[in-house]
Amino acid sequence: MSQSREELERHLREQLSFLERSAESFDNGFEEEAKRLAVVVRTLVHDTPSSHSLLEQLGLKTKDFYDTAMDDFPENLLGHGALVQVFFSPQGSKYVPLLDDPAPDQQPRWSTFDNWWNRSVFRTSDGLQLSRRALILALANKDGGAHVDTKLDSAYAAISRNHAIGWIFSNGELSYAIRAPELAAGRQIAHEILKTFNPGYTKRPDLPPTGVVVAGSALFKMDEREARQLKRRPTPVLPLPRRTTPSHQTGRNQPCPCGSGVKFKRCHGK
Repeated sequence: MSQSREELERHLREQLSFLERSAESFDNGFEEEAKRLAVVVRTLVHDTPSSHSLLEQLGLKTKDFYDTAMDDFPENLLGHGALVQVFFSPQGSKYVPLLDDPAPDQQPRWSTFDNWWNRSVFRTSDGLQLSRRALILALANKDGGAHVDTKLDSAYAAISRNHAIGWIFSNGELSYAIRAPELAAGRQIAHEILKTFNPGYTKRPDLPPTGVVVAGSALFKMDEREARQLKRRPTPVLPLPRRTTPSHQTGRNQPCPCGSGVKFKRCHGK
């Protein structure tokens, strides 16, 4: 017996409801909920030779998908997380999803499903890449969403276990590698699907007022001509992050909340 179109549409409404409720749980602080978000995303969009996704059965994978990924640059020497930003504060730091808060020079676009699903959203400094598809399947099939596997793919392990994106928190007393960019990215993918099916769905990051948000940082190496113009040897140049949100409670002469040890006015307060 085949399920009717009406039944399949009811399943779609249920799955989108699951997605929205789990997203709310993530936003309320239970970030591991990203693993259950991944299971719902897999149900909605992932096809195999022996099973068809709900959207495929409904003929909805031909629609364009909401795409918030920040562009990467081949010359960037740093690791890249296209769906996440970093929140720094004197008390600690964490990866957070972009939600409806993109960098000013990177507005969302609409992409075909294949481009959206297979686009790289993480790249390590040594060249490992992770697409939305690989990330969602790792969270759902291997890292606790619907199953736990003893072996993880190398790119996913590098990003989720070995801190390959590279952000470090330090306040002079405490220093640690910031964890879980994969969970924040899973939340952002859920956000994109919710926006795809309900463009009126809106959510912005709810962050403490004391802190700095950094998204899309890049490190480039000057060529010899540029170095001669600056009368210096070729050295890495670190531009300001594409977007920073300074704390309203950080004085200009206080240490910058990002943990650099530099006064705020000479760091993210510039």
